[in-house]
Amino acid sequence: MNILSQARQRGSLANVDYGAVNQTMSAVAIKTLMMHVDLITYPRLTALQMFNQECDKMLLKQITQWGKDLEIGEEGMKRKYDVGKLQGAFAINYAYVNKDPVGEIANWSVAQVADPFLPKETILRDIIKRPNPSADMDLKRKELAEKNDPAMAMLETVKSLVNMGMDTEAEMMLRTLEQMLRQRSAPPVQPSTPQQAQNYGNEAPPPAAKTLVPLMNSQINKVKAPQG
Repeated sequence: MNILSQARQRGSLANVDYGAVNQTMSAVAIKTLMMHVDLITYPRLTALQMFNQECDKMLLKQITQWGKDLEIGEEGMKRKYDVGKLQGAFAINYAYVNKDPVGEIANWSVAQVADPFLPKETILRDIIKRPNPSADMDLKRKELAEKNDPAMAMLETVKSLVNMGMDTEAEMMLRTLEQMLRQRSAPPVQPSTPQQAQNYGNEAPPPAAKTLVPLMNSQINKVKAPQG
């Protein structure tokens, strides 16, 4: 039965893909076991990418030969598109990525270890396999700005309230934001004691994050199972 089970896993999906492995595994072991998944799914994804690309090229060719503007959308929500903008030299590319919960956890663990050595965009693109790393980094910067600056967070809240049609609440929040910005023009408060002046700007850095799963097999013995 073990021989048959191993042969089945080599030819299709391993037990780790179904979450049927009871023992603790490192991130490297998970990545190694799941390499066969790419061998199975990659040819299919590549064929689907090529099919969609050729279909889109054919569609663009037919639309440009038609020469009329397009009106696309649901009834009452239709939009008109200028066909002339489709004429030019540009490429259409599809990129499909196989998503697996166990593999994603292993990728995140590898990304945490690689964070001190590789740029964020490289980690997002090559390790975590994000489709648009630049957009993710822009959203992260925006999130950090809102977290570190209450005025930025309030401004985004005002925009959200306006989009939801809550104009009265948005105006109230805007008045609070204006008051906060006026207070920032006042002189900064200096430390009142020598101890506060010594510690000013020298806050301790946050503790290092722990990986989701052990990176190497040598770390497994250090991980204890939860009690209860």
